[in-house]
Amino acid sequence: APEYMFDNLLRTDDERNEANGYAAFDDAFEKEIKPLHESGAMSDQAFELLRKRAYEDGMAEGIGNKASYFSFLRNLQNTHQRGTHVMIDGNDFKSINDLLSHAHGDQAIRMYGQAFRRAVDNGIGRENVKMHRFGGDEFHFWVKELPGESPDQHNAKVARVLRDMRSEIEKAMPPDAFPQLN
Repeated sequence: APEYMFDNLLRTDDERNEANGYAAFDDAFEKEIKPLHESGAMSDQAFELLRKRAYEDGMAEGIGNKASYFSFLRNLQNTHQRGTHVMIDGNDFKSINDLLSHAHGDQAIRMYGQAFRRAVDNGIGRENVKMHRFGGDEFHFWVKELPGESPDQHNAKVARVLRDMRSEIEKAMPPDAFPQLN
């Protein structure tokens, strides 16, 4: 199997430039913001608020944002930790925005995020899956390969996570959640 490569996920110059911008932010956060907090010049509350605004998605609570995703990929590239990358794209969220409203589209994104979070938390656990909302209705997941885990065991674990996610989404978004779309 080919090695996990960060460059495989960045196909255009714009994507590489955006990732480099996030990397520069990460460096500034590590070199300037964290030391302020550690020295006592910044309160725990202010630091946590800044970290949350910088790295967590505003609509999908408990899920990283795009900046967090690029930071994670950068760290992953440096550690060579193996795992499986999964991208889920809802595709029909634009129709929710167009037919109902952006508020309903935002509600659907929140419902998806909560369903994904529950599936992981109630299944194999946060420590084994990194979750990010890339933007819009696109979510990225990385399922960690554990030491000694065979490829078949790892693939079965990934399949279980995806089944759990689908089950949670079906519970969170029954057919009548957005009846105009059906």
